[in-house]
Amino acid sequence: MTAGFGRVAAIVLVVASAAAFTSTRSRAQAPSSETPDSVEADPLKCWWRASTNAIVVGEQFAVTITCAVVETSTITVEPDLTALEPTVVQLAPFQVVGSKSFQDIPSPPLRYFQREYTVRLLDDRFFGMDVEVPPVVVSYHIHTRSGQKETEGRTQTYILLPLPIRVLSLVPQGATDIQDAAEETFGSIEARRTLATGAFAGGAILIGLSVVLLSVAVVRSVGQRRQPASVVRRPLSPRRVLRCCLSDMRALKRDVMQQGWTPERVSRAQTSLRLAAAIALGRPFARRVAEREPTARDGELVMRTGIFRRSASILSAAATPASIDLDLADGQPQRPSGRTEGAIREVQQTLQVFATARYPRDARLEQSTLDQALETGAGAVRRLLFMKLVHRPVPPASPQVSRLGHV
Repeated sequence: MTAGFGRVAAIVLVVASAAAFTSTRSRAQAPSSETPDSVEADPLKCWWRASTNAIVVGEQFAVTITCAVVETSTITVEPDLTALEPTVVQLAPFQVVGSKSFQDIPSPPLRYFQREYTVRLLDDRFFGMDVEVPPVVVSYHIHTRSGQKETEGRTQTYILLPLPIRVLSLVPQGATDIQDAAEETFGSIEARRTLATGAFAGGAILIGLSVVLLSVAVVRSVGQRRQPASVVRRPLSPRRVLRCCLSDMRALKRDVMQQGWTPERVSRAQTSLRLAAAIALGRPFARRVAEREPTARDGELVMRTGIFRRSASILSAAATPASIDLDLADGQPQRPSGRTEGAIREVQQTLQVFATARYPRDARLEQSTLDQALETGAGAVRRLLFMKLVHRPVPPASPQVSRLGHV
């Protein structure tokens, strides 16, 4: 009997041990009911903050409500913000003057939103008392997602406790956690971010502009160093020079009609006629090149050249009535035709009239005589320009043509 009872006890002990091992292994292999997105936090949590703890009657101050809601991939808390609208929220005995709402700030697993109200107290019964901003009730729903299925929970409420404000006192009587809270709000953070973005963009634009200006200065400096001091410009076409002379004579005629003749205007007419005679006779003329604002001296004519780079050529010629006689009397193989020679003779006669007016011996010529001479000279230059009778090429303007930065 004793041996049989011992064997039965041994078998029971073995079965119990096997059952205990199987239970422990099943518990170890069972999946955890907690998900990575589960959080140990309140679905909705709000708190007050006032811009001041003590006020006087009629003083406006700010009251800010900040809330944090849970927002994960499986759990989303959707609050009903209607109760926080400025036309709905009840903060009696305080009067809501204005409100501000700011952009939400996500910070997983929470999302923060904030509302700021400007309030005031217009009741003189609370002198020396603690007046509480009444509690605010916020409703919310909890949405849970499991795979493709989304479930909305029942409506729940969160009560924001009242906020005590002292009237004509430094701190409320019931304050137990007095702390110096920062005055920053979400709005001030957004304003500083916008200001920083604008300042960064403006700085980038200024830096880019300075780089462009520096590059232009370096290129021009290198170009001036590589450019030789003495350069030979492309010869000017006779028609271009004659066109410039005719244009200057037209401008001179307008000036004379407004202000009359002066010694400077007489010299200006002589300059255009001398250049026209030199072009017609195929004689050389002097040319200086100016890269900046040119200043012509007496006996010189400024002719603009270039399209994008507005440089100028300063031209002058030494033709006189006597030199024109010598050139026409010289038996040259390429003697001008009869029509060209007639136009040159008119230029010669006009030069003689202006020379007499510039250096008078007895009496000055009348204004009408000078007007007629200018008209005759302009007509002769016009004929030289449009008849295309200048056959001989124009020789180089001068043995030395200098490139001048300042003229």
